[in-house]
Amino acid sequence: MFGRATPIFLALSLGCLGKSLAAEVNFELALGYGTQGEWDVYDLDLRANLPHTDVIGSQLTINSDYYFNGTETEDFAQSLILWRTFLRQDAGRIGIGFGNVKRKLRFGAGLAETYFVEGSAAVYLNDWNIVVDYRDGEEQVGNAIRTRHGFVYYPDVNRSIEFHRVYSNEQESWRLATFVQPIKYRQQTAIGITIEDGPQDDMPRLDLLVTYYFDRAITLKDRQRLFH
Repeated sequence: MFGRATPIFLALSLGCLGKSLAAEVNFELALGYGTQGEWDVYDLDLRANLPHTDVIGSQLTINSDYYFNGTETEDFAQSLILWRTFLRQDAGRIGIGFGNVKRKLRFGAGLAETYFVEGSAAVYLNDWNIVVDYRDGEEQVGNAIRTRHGFVYYPDVNRSIEFHRVYSNEQESWRLATFVQPIKYRQQTAIGITIEDGPQDDMPRLDLLVTYYFDRAITLKDRQRLFH
């Protein structure tokens, strides 16, 4: 599904993983369900966070979205592989990345594929994060090549509220999300709801996401600043 980029990304991840075992490597698994226009969307995310030093780390993300609308000839899957490297300080982070995104019919040939580069930055101000992400690719595949900016607010250390303006396909949309990480699950499970709306024909999109973290108890605020 992931095309020619798969061996490159896996080789990078395994090489860096071996160098990072002395640091605090962690892994995430997220499962989601959503609706987008006439589509039912099932989401699977795998993420590895790989620290190299106290201030430099990398992240490998493998994301697959499966779209169903009751017509087997139109159902499709969209997959993304993204490698990021970050420089982090207490005041924020900057990062660069590159990735591959591919869309393929459920029964049939691939629809589209492209490679892209990403730049990102965040500033941390007490209980607020100000965030900017920019992607540039050869061509658009779905809404994968997008630019967003916005903020994250933490009412407490285990809850977050996010608002972003998103630019994709020369159109704007907005995205609102909230996440909670219950203490009773050892702070290793987060539940989130997101809604995105705009002028596009397939909007709005509504998602429910459950994430499990294969590490130790960390507050949601620290987790997002240390690893995201």
